Amino acid sequence: MKKFFILFIAIFFALSTNLFAITSKQMGIIINLAGKQRMLTQKMSKEALLIKTNIDKQNNISYLIKDEKLFDKTLNGLINGDPDLKLVKVDSKNVQDQLQIVKNLWKPFLHSINNIANQTATKKDYNYITKNNIELLKNMHKAVLLFVEESKKVSKIKSNLAQDINIAGRQRMLTQRLAKDMVMIAANINREDAIKDLKPTKKLFADSLKGLQERTKLTNIQKQLDIVERLWKKVNPYLKPKYAKKDKVYTITKVLDRTKVEMNKAVKMYENSAKRQILAKTLSNIVNQLMMQKNLKGLVLNLSGRQRMLTQRMSKDALLIATNIDRNFAQKDILFAANLYNKTLNGFINGDKSLKLIPTKDPKIKIFLKEVKRNWDVFYKNVLNFAKTRNKNSLKYIILKNENMLKLSHHLVQMYKHSTTSSKISKEMAEKIDLSGRQRMLSQKMLKEKLLSLYNINKASNNKKLQKDKSDFDTVLHDLMYGSKQRNWSPEAITHILTQLKLVESIWQRFEPIMDKTKLSKSDLANVNKLDMKLLFEMNKAVQMYQEASDIYKDKLAKNKVFR
Repeated sequence: MKKFFILFIAIFFALSTNLFAITSKQMGIIINLAGKQRMLTQKMSKEALLIKTNIDKQNNISYLIKDEKLFDKTLNGLINGDPDLKLVKVDSKNVQDQLQIVKNLWKPFLHSINNIANQTATKKDYNYITKNNIELLKNMHKAVLLFVEESKKVSKIKSNLAQDINIAGRQRMLTQRLAKDMVMIAANINREDAIKDLKPTKKLFADSLKGLQERTKLTNIQKQLDIVERLWKKVNPYLKPKYAKKDKVYTITKVLDRTKVEMNKAVKMYENSAKRQILAKTLSNIVNQLMMQKNLKGLVLNLSGRQRMLTQRMSKDALLIATNIDRNFAQKDILFAANLYNKTLNGFINGDKSLKLIPTKDPKIKIFLKEVKRNWDVFYKNVLNFAKTRNKNSLKYIILKNENMLKLSHHLVQMYKHSTTSSKISKEMAEKIDLSGRQRMLSQKMLKEKLLSLYNINKASNNKKLQKDKSDFDTVLHDLMYGSKQRNWSPEAITHILTQLKLVESIWQRFEPIMDKTKLSKSDLANVNKLDMKLLFEMNKAVQMYQEASDIYKDKLAKNKVFR
């Protein structure tokens, strides 16, 4: 049995090397956005020609500016990675070499696009776009095909699904290429080339749509492709040179744009379906069974840790409402946070199927939950009252009592962490779930303290707390990523968790300096709150990953008990 256990562990970690490289979800995003770049080459060219022919000129200038920025940002993201776009770098020489070719073609193309958008273009700029857009398209297409090929090596996404994401993404491009051709014919710009391109492009779109419809077995994608087909049947008969007149081209391009939008929805559906593949085809039955075992301790540590965050989130929202900063968001969010705290607390006490909680059997925790409940009921009442009436006494109660609710919630986490009645997880994993969960709370607490300081409410005290919280957040984030001798933590070895923590770090590097500014306008603070919520949500994903990993990575004692 001991040999079997060692063999199982060896197999699992051998598999996990690939499992946690680039995930199916990440590869789906890469292929989708790289495919979207193809479409943008044609969309920008179409918009440039519509500007030249004075068709919906101002709108097309706006579209062109937006599209050139998106193309440039996405191209750099494909080369270097981009957390905002959820792009990770693919370290393949073939891929990177091809992206450099695209970048070299893009630079002069962008120069002409900028001139057109700024309305300083000459005939030379329009000629450059007309003559070179297909070359840019072809090389972007080569990059997409390399990403599809790479997906077979670095993720567990099925090759046929990767190809379907590619083809569905190409359909978006074809709608814009057809629109560009029709505008070229109407404007008598390279008319013969455009007429020559029109027929095979139409055929490629029709054949690809039919192939996608025949291959997909997913009902939601089938329905979406049916919507695309209805729009295609509407516009296809008019994709002929005789209809390429200035008064008709505008309507034709608008229908093609609608077709592109609906095709993009289908691409997103294909991309999302990639998320479900990674475990089912990689792990053996015994690993799947282990993954499906519910680990109550990981769950309650996550959810009780979330309660800490909610106390600070409600308090921050109350201050945003009181100061009329991002008020519409805060008004909704404070009720969401309060009701979630209430639901989770009742779940700890009575159980909750939707949260997968069962009532605790630990007598000490049962007693303590009653104390939390007594304090919470009054706090909850004041939160609801303030959200409804903006009552000053309720606001004062929230500001005075939120840290008491935080302390009670934090103590509950520690009781769950040290409880012996719930299932075992490693001490290190329990600590990581606790502290990564505390990071969520700190994200909200720091902005609360900043608001109190800016509005001169216990300014010195709140500044001091803020500096300590910043230091704590920074230290724990570093230790989670790179390990800590003091905590006896190794550097994070699970690649998808490390990738998520790096995403958190990139947001934190933008958020932290703002906390040191002595002056922030209301509009600045509204933007800071949006960044703060982004920091919270990405940190929450990391906590969830730790909870899921705790189902697998038990301590040695627990493992030996399982396999004896």
